[in-house]
Amino acid sequence: MLQGLPPGRDEGRIDSTQRSARHVHPHRGQRHAHRWKDAPPPAPAPPRRAHYGSDHRLSAQRHPWTPVAGARGVLAHPRHGGARARACRGDRRALRPCGSGRHDALADTPARAAAAGLRDPWREQTGDRSRRRDPVALGLARRDRTRRAARGTGRLKESNVNRNLAWIPLSALALAACSTQPTPSERDRKAELARAFEAYRPLGERPKLPVLNATSTAEDFARFAVLNSPRVEERFREWERSVAEITIARSPPDPSLSLELEVGRMLEALRPGFQTMIPGPGKLALAAEAQSSAAAARRHEFEQVALEAAFRAQAAWLRAGWISEVLTVRRDVVDVVREMEDLASAQFRVGNVSQQDVLRAQIERDEQSNEIASLEDSRSLVAAEIRSALGLAATDSIPPLPDNLPQTLSELPAGDLLDSALAGNHELAALREEIREAESMVALARKTSKPDFMLGLGIDFVSPLMIMPEAGVTLPIYRDKISAMVSAALASRHAADARLAGAKLDLVVRLADAHFRLRDANRRLVLVRDSLLPKAEAALASARTAYQTNKTDMTALLEAERTLLEFRIEQATMTMERETAQAEVRLVVIGSRDVSRVVGVEERSQ
Repeated sequence: MLQGLPPGRDEGRIDSTQRSARHVHPHRGQRHAHRWKDAPPPAPAPPRRAHYGSDHRLSAQRHPWTPVAGARGVLAHPRHGGARARACRGDRRALRPCGSGRHDALADTPARAAAAGLRDPWREQTGDRSRRRDPVALGLARRDRTRRAARGTGRLKESNVNRNLAWIPLSALALAACSTQPTPSERDRKAELARAFEAYRPLGERPKLPVLNATSTAEDFARFAVLNSPRVEERFREWERSVAEITIARSPPDPSLSLELEVGRMLEALRPGFQTMIPGPGKLALAAEAQSSAAAARRHEFEQVALEAAFRAQAAWLRAGWISEVLTVRRDVVDVVREMEDLASAQFRVGNVSQQDVLRAQIERDEQSNEIASLEDSRSLVAAEIRSALGLAATDSIPPLPDNLPQTLSELPAGDLLDSALAGNHELAALREEIREAESMVALARKTSKPDFMLGLGIDFVSPLMIMPEAGVTLPIYRDKISAMVSAALASRHAADARLAGAKLDLVVRLADAHFRLRDANRRLVLVRDSLLPKAEAALASARTAYQTNKTDMTALLEAERTLLEFRIEQATMTMERETAQAEVRLVVIGSRDVSRVVGVEERSQ
């Protein structure tokens, strides 16, 4: 039996003499192999190009098929080491493999042929270099690469992948270290905030508060109120937030980092990408300038609230002193009225006066005692005002109230008060900064007609490495939207102008009112202290003497006493009015820097 052919129904068609030789068509391969002894071999076909198909039909003259010794029915080609040469059955219609094991493997490459135990005489004679130059070998090599890619074996080379992937964390670290350059106005605002922090909140905490007692000055109360008031701290934190937002406004949008994967049977593609938006020229600078003006406005609002807190503390402190002063006056009057009552009782016992004088003196004494009780009760209201002005909680103790009405020695600034108020008032300064902010927003709105830009970069790490740059631009084509933004910014600008004009009018009225109260208090105080009070004291002494000699009645004596009491109370009231009006003009209207130094803000140039 012919080796390599399985026994079967075709065995009878071939006798023992015909099994020793087989002829393979030199051009068509095994599909037309003649199995009969007396069949003449076909004439050689003219040479033509080799066909690299599934059956590997090769040129007949250059690549004749020859049997290989030791191979069970396997016909090996000298160039391919047995590629596609198979021992087949005699069926002309199909090429069927026979046998099993390594001889049935598709020895389509020299390496696989060697693994299958097949040898290549042509390669043994010519060596590997001839195979490299052989077009058939080159074609097979290209085919092998194509098959590996189709089967998913075209994977990333490990060395190239490791080397290329190393750029991803390095790029992330480089992006994490990015920062932008601050603008000059931003540096100025941060320097102002740092100075305020050093005095108002050193080390981020509230500094030690001054100790308040009955002998504390107005400056002690003002400093305590500024450092402890929650309203002042709220404005300070708003200022701090606005300064921090300058950096946000001037910074470009955050870039984006993307990662695209293509996964089949294996990881076939890895494409990281980087994109960033670049606003149009001048947009970030205008946004930073607008936010810088807003931060300056928040600074002036903070100073204004701090000065108002100081004024409220001083006003409550002066009111507490006024109550103490009036209580002292009324207690003195009660003592005087008791003396009148005793005098009237003595005169009544000797029959010089009627009991009506005694009763009038007792009525006056009871009225003054009731006024004293009302003033004592009003201390709780003043204590609540002081608690609110100083920022004390309900569980905190109230500092001792002053025993008398203190008088400050501070004077108003020289020159025209209106000019000083218009130049130094913090409320007006904040509104001016809002106008500058609105102007920057108008310019920024006009910049919206200019496009923004987008830049991107993608990298494909599959060998060979490919770099894919990307660029884009926005199209500001909606003209009505741009016009609406400009109109809105202009409206904000006009509204800021109107607020400033209205604030100036209110400031003029407030200054006129406070200045009038100050002048009137000074005028009345001088009149009472230098003229009315001495005359009232003399009139009371004269009335007492006349009453003792029965030259006047109790009504005249009590009237002289009431007049003296009125003038003494008016002296205390005018002193309080003068100090209050002066503090209002100095702190609130003009914007004194006395309290501003408490929070570490330097004076502005007037």
